[in-house]
Formats: sequence, structure tokens, C-alpha cells
Amino acid sequence: MKTKNLLLSGALFAGLLMFNACDDSPTVDTPAEPTVDTDITEQQIAIDDVVESVFDELDATLSTDYEMGSTTELKSAGEQVGCPTVIVDRPEDAKYPKTVTFDYGTENCEDKHGRLKRGKIIVTKTGPHWQAGSERTVVFEDFFVNDNSVEGSRKYKNEGLNEDENWEFSVNIDVTVETTEEISWTKKADKIRTLIAGGDTKGYPWDDQFLITGTSSGTSSMGYSVAREITTPILRKRDCRFAVSGIIEIVKTKDGEAKTTWLDYGDGTCDYKAVVTDEEGNTKEIMLGKRFKKK
Repeated sequence: MKTKNLLLSGALFAGLLMFNACDDSPTVDTPAEPTVDTDITEQQIAIDDVVESVFDELDATLSTDYEMGSTTELKSAGEQVGCPTVIVDRPEDAKYPKTVTFDYGTENCEDKHGRLKRGKIIVTKTGPHWQAGSERTVVFEDFFVNDNSVEGSRKYKNEGLNEDENWEFSVNIDVTVETTEEISWTKKADKIRTLIAGGDTKGYPWDDQFLITGTSSGTSSMGYSVAREITTPILRKRDCRFAVSGIIEIVKTKDGEAKTTWLDYGDGTCDYKAVVTDEEGNTKEIMLGKRFKKK
């Protein structure tokens, strides 16, 4: 019996040696999927959303030129009711210049796209929205969007009709946003907004569509500086919260090291998706509206 066991053990050992000899190929590690750093890009999208929320509310009222009284309290234009209260002050003997105050109160109030706002936006207008050369200047008073505070100013000017008979508006932005993540961002921008649809329904601004071109820059309390250029015009539909197409080149710099990514908003579909591409050609789809949410 002992001899038989020894023979079986020897056979098994020889078999293992033969198996290992036949399977001596080196082990190959599967390379990890390349990662695309989208953190700063997502922060920039969130800052844009805060700023665009101001456009939505103001344009919805001011583009209709409803505010005719000398000192008048109005409901907001469009489909939103009761938020904000709009107060108009102007000289007794003239329609302009006038000051329009959007007062959201001290409690958060939800806008058309689900953003929560409180505080005041104060607008000074030199003339009607649809008059070439008219300007408006916007400042903020204890103003918050989704609990992110906004300070600074925004200037908006009607540049008249372009060669395609579309209205153009120049925009200059200089704001600081203190976010719910305790990150501070400054943002400066010079852009042109061209109205390509909706201009024939001036009493209903929510069908407006704009092509936006231009540049912007910013710095953060995290030590980043960012330069952005719209390389393919951005298409914004006012009834959609985020841009639906267009490409932005984003150059972020920290400690002297610069990296470039490209943000692509897609094919025109109104959704919450965009694609970020890095310098190596790696891509990542992101969901918009994930950063700087309300507390």
C-alpha cells in the first residue's frame, strides 16, 4: 500500500510539473481605463448656471417691457407666479432711466428650472429692451442661488440687428460666487448673445434661443486660474436649464502648470449631459448640475 501511494504521489507531482511547463506565459495586467479630471470643469458649469439663472429671470420680465408704471409692483412674467416681486421706480415725467428691483424675499423661492433664490437683484435701465443702444446694469443685494451667494455686477447692451436681422446683445460680467462647498470663484466674461429664435413672440420670452460667443476668465480660492474660450458657439434654449450644444476650450492653471480640456454640450438635445475631452483625447460624460447644490 505504501508503495502504491508513493507511485500516485509521484504521478501527481509529474503532472503538475508538465502543466506548469505548458502554461509558462507571463501574466499581463489589464491597463486601467484612463481618467479625465473634470472637477474644475464641473465647478465652472455650476458657476455658469448661477449666472445664467439671473438672465432667465430678468429677461423673462424686462424683454417684455411690462414695467410701465412710475412706482409699480408686478408679478414676474411668463409662467412663474408669486416669485419674485418686481418693483419699478422711474421719474414722474419720463419712462427712463428706471430702476427695477427683483425681490425674492428672505426665504428660498423656486424658479422655473428648480433653482432656489433669495435676496434682491437691482437693475438700472436706460431704455426699452428692444431699442438699439439700450443698456441695463445689474447689481446684487444679499442674493443667493441654491444657497450660493452672488456679488458683483453684470452689464447688458442691445447692439441692434446684425446682418442676418437677428438681435445682438453684448454682455459683461464681473461677479464673485461663494459656493456651498466653501470654494470662492471670481468670474469675468465678455460675450455676445445673438437671438436666433423667439424674437417674433416678444410677449413670451421662454421660447427664445441664443447663440453665444466670447471669452471668460476666473480664479478660485483653491489656487486655480481658468481661461475659457467658446470655440463653437453655445446654443441656449431658454426653456432648457443648460446649454444644448457648443464647445468651450478650458485652460486651467495651478502652480504654473496648465492643462486644457474641451467641454462639449452635445447635439442640441435638452438634457443634463455633456462630454469632457482632455489633451490625450480621453473622454468622460458628465451630468450637469451636480456641483454646488443647496445646503
